[in-house]
Amino acid sequence: MSRSRAYTRDLAYRKAKRKKRISDSWSFDNIPYYKYLHQYSKGKIHCSCGFCMSKTRNKKYRRRHIHANYSPSINYKHSDLKKVQAMDDNEREYYSF
Repeated sequence: MSRSRAYTRDLAYRKAKRKKRISDSWSFDNIPYYKYLHQYSKGKIHCSCGFCMSKTRNKKYRRRHIHANYSPSINYKHSDLKKVQAMDDNEREYYSF
């Protein structure tokens, strides 16, 4: 099924607006990353360090590679980490005599 040009334009516009919002939130000096909105839909707005590309379960890169720019294998979000710690605390209370 082929998509129309209007659909593709709309998706590119939405993607560009989202990337602009993300880059503006990380900007320190309020200078835009790109001059025009269309440039956001074509380029990437993050670096390739381990922090920017972190996943919750980074199964592909478990061992330390030559480049060593990958995040740890399990990298929980803050909310998930709080839930895990709460479950651990409940388990300690249950098994403590």
